[in-house]
Amino acid sequence: MRSILFLLFAIIISNDLLSQKWTDCCWEKTSSGLEYKIEKAGEGKKLQLGDSVNIRWIWYDCETGQVLENSLELMGVFKWSVGSGRFIIGFEEGFKKLKRGGTAYLKIPPRIAFGKNGLDGRKTFCYYIEVLPD
Repeated sequence: MRSILFLLFAIIISNDLLSQKWTDCCWEKTSSGLEYKIEKAGEGKKLQLGDSVNIRWIWYDCETGQVLENSLELMGVFKWSVGSGRFIIGFEEGFKKLKRGGTAYLKIPPRIAFGKNGLDGRKTFCYYIEVLPD
């Protein structure tokens, strides 16, 4: 019983800490409306069109902090070519802000996410992204 209570407490605390990442200061905004916060820049040069990289991401509900999708649970590490068009515009734009080994938080508005007729045309999507080092 004690271990169950501890686990429940840890989940509540981690959700609270996570929500702070989405509300505190230091967000930058691009002309497209993407908001991003670099946690770790990484090393080398920023990703360029055609670069082949290994990535991971976690997709969160911006309002509740609930995890909606975790790439590690779905497919493990994902090999991706920058600019291949396999992801939403805001996702690709966010990755181009990073270098290998970099991590960031993204807030992607509907118009560069799934559009007004997509998943939820009024909803901003929040991601934690990572480019793995070579």
